[in-house]
Amino acid sequence: MRLISQYHLLDAIADDIPSFILIRVSKDQLKSASMQELDAATAEPIKILVREAANGIVGPEAVVSQLQAANRRLFLFFYLRTLWRGDTTSSPAEKRSRFRHHKTDAAEKLVADEGRALVDGLADTVIELFAEYDRHLLMEFLQTSTSYSYSAASSICESRHYTPELIYLLSKTGQTKRALNLILSDLKDVSYAISFAKSQDDPDLWEDLMSFSMDKPEYIRGLLAEAGTSIDPINLVRRIPSGLEIEGLREGLARMIREHDIQASISRGVAKVLEGEVATRMETLRQGQRRGIKFDIVHPGQKQQPPEEPSEPGRGCCAGCRKLFIEQETEPLVGFACGHIFHASHLHLDQSHHQKQPTTATDHEPPTTSPTSTLPPSAHTLSRPQTASNSFSSHPDNTTTQFSSLLSRTVGPKVTNARLLRDKVGDGCGICASKKNIEEAAQAGITVL
Repeated sequence: MRLISQYHLLDAIADDIPSFILIRVSKDQLKSASMQELDAATAEPIKILVREAANGIVGPEAVVSQLQAANRRLFLFFYLRTLWRGDTTSSPAEKRSRFRHHKTDAAEKLVADEGRALVDGLADTVIELFAEYDRHLLMEFLQTSTSYSYSAASSICESRHYTPELIYLLSKTGQTKRALNLILSDLKDVSYAISFAKSQDDPDLWEDLMSFSMDKPEYIRGLLAEAGTSIDPINLVRRIPSGLEIEGLREGLARMIREHDIQASISRGVAKVLEGEVATRMETLRQGQRRGIKFDIVHPGQKQQPPEEPSEPGRGCCAGCRKLFIEQETEPLVGFACGHIFHASHLHLDQSHHQKQPTTATDHEPPTTSPTSTLPPSAHTLSRPQTASNSFSSHPDNTTTQFSSLLSRTVGPKVTNARLLRDKVGDGCGICASKKNIEEAAQAGITVL
């Protein structure tokens, strides 16, 4: 056995796996030995098979087919159980040796993971054998694996009257009402029924549970004691038949009321915290909306040389095109609470674009045509950001339209201007939004080029 394990000679006997497993089991033991004795006698060859299955020498399909052909179901169970658990350590002495030499169990964990992956391909056979020999392991497999057939597993559990396992399968396939009926009719466990209804969070299940419990005092007491805030206590109390004696009714009602009071107190506390946060944010918003924004302009004939590629736009510059403002701007200026000011048509320019030529007042001579902005000339007010209005008298073509819109007391032009400006502004200052995105990307470890 040691030679086979040490030199990986299992492939030499791969055609006779049953004989290899039973190499230490006599015919008398095979007839009269208990399951525990047979398990101990075949543990070492089965662990070798599991280890070599992870190495790809003898696959589990070959082992399963040979054991099924030889009608060795018990030993097939031993093999699949070991493959599922991934326990390939030969003996306690080997464990001590591995610990003494400071070796980690990473290799064993890898074998265990590979073994479970191999078992998934034999899921239906595993369920059948686990249901026959180890019910606890069956439930573990049902909850862990997803590769088996739910209908086949449900049939096996139903034929063997494995109610908890069947309830789990029914809940996974959406048959929650049938699962609840099994809990109430077969298990008769109100605590289990309440926990199941809580886990499913289905009002229809609570309705079925209350309807089933109305003539059973112990079920009503359980609902009062354990349902908590999952059901309406008024509805529950009103449905209790008059004259029905319920032991512990007062204590159950007191407990339910206390739980609802605690929940209400928590909700009030959370509401106060949220109100405080909302008030703080609203105050910040109001301060930003009321705050004036100062910026400089360059007068005709005055030259000013801004930095070639400023990292931040100056006070007298448009944050979009980086050109200085002039005294007689023809286009609406939109200022945000953060201090950045834009021409309305430059709100969404590429922020990486910088003007490298010197800027003078002549660069800002009034255009002969109307601005490229999609906004009307009267759009000089804004509800979210602050807008800076300028002199319009030097543009006779626009003066009448601008002043008629600005001085108009009708709602129509104001609503139109506000809507157009809102669409143009979008989510706010593009520079601050870009900075925020870069900071978030840096925190997430993403490199922004």
